[in-house]
Amino acid sequence: MLQRAYERERGRRKQAEKLLEEKSRELYLSYEELDKSHSQLEKTHEDLQKQQTELVQLINAYASVTNDLQLAAVLQADLLPDPIILDTHAARGYFQPAQYVAGDAYDYFMLPNDVFAFYIIDVEGHGTASAMTSFAIHSQLNPKFNGICRRNLAEHGDHSTAVCETVSDLNSAFYRQNTASKYFTMIYGLLDLKTGVVTWCQAGHPAPIFSTNTGIKEIGDGGFPVGTLEDPAFQASSFTLQSNDRLVLYSDGAVECFSKEKEMFGKARLFDLLAQSSSATPEHCVTNIQTALLKWNASDQFEDDVTILFIDYFAPPSE
Repeated sequence: MLQRAYERERGRRKQAEKLLEEKSRELYLSYEELDKSHSQLEKTHEDLQKQQTELVQLINAYASVTNDLQLAAVLQADLLPDPIILDTHAARGYFQPAQYVAGDAYDYFMLPNDVFAFYIIDVEGHGTASAMTSFAIHSQLNPKFNGICRRNLAEHGDHSTAVCETVSDLNSAFYRQNTASKYFTMIYGLLDLKTGVVTWCQAGHPAPIFSTNTGIKEIGDGGFPVGTLEDPAFQASSFTLQSNDRLVLYSDGAVECFSKEKEMFGKARLFDLLAQSSSATPEHCVTNIQTALLKWNASDQFEDDVTILFIDYFAPPSE
């Protein structure tokens, strides 16, 4: 009887040892899983720290780029001429980049012999690359940088030849750099303040608009964009402005602005606004068009750069 009790006890212990061994194995496996999970958790923590560091670096880089773009936008805006109102002429522009900086630009300045020079350009695309091309064009044209406008007028005298040679010079310069630069459209013109004769070269840009006492009309035949062909034949056109006539130049972003319903603003609406503002000052005309475009676009963020240049001519008083 004692033997049987001993056997039962030994059996119970073996069963307990087996159960303990199984539990120990399970505990060991659980420990391994816990250790593995801990390692994964440490790795996840390291990854999160790395991602957080990269995110901070990205935020700082974005802030730096944004700051640079904001500075570039200020510098580009500073290149635009101030509005002018004089006895013989007035000029003012409207400039709305699609992004911080634009491929659009305009300028105007006096040349010798009472000649008022002006241009508007629209570089392919918009943004930083287009803005750099725009600045390069400005540096070649503006007389402050010994620009080609003054040189060609002095060399050729004839306004038709001078405007075409100026655009041709730009074409030669930018066609050679076509791998690094973008093509662009432009209108470059000369206004003789003594006679009211305006002479211009249209290079793929929307035709100039003349607001006269007989109404609104558009004159131009297109021409080739600058930098697309090696030696295109640029042509000059001319028109005589009477006192209180207005010349309007614009980039295609002004008419290709879309509403929420995807309807284009179009030239007809621009012409209507110009007709309604024909007797208004350039400042009021700019305000009216700006208000209309912002309302149509339903935002101050446009898909393309918008630029409009207004030049009013007042015949000089008789001597």
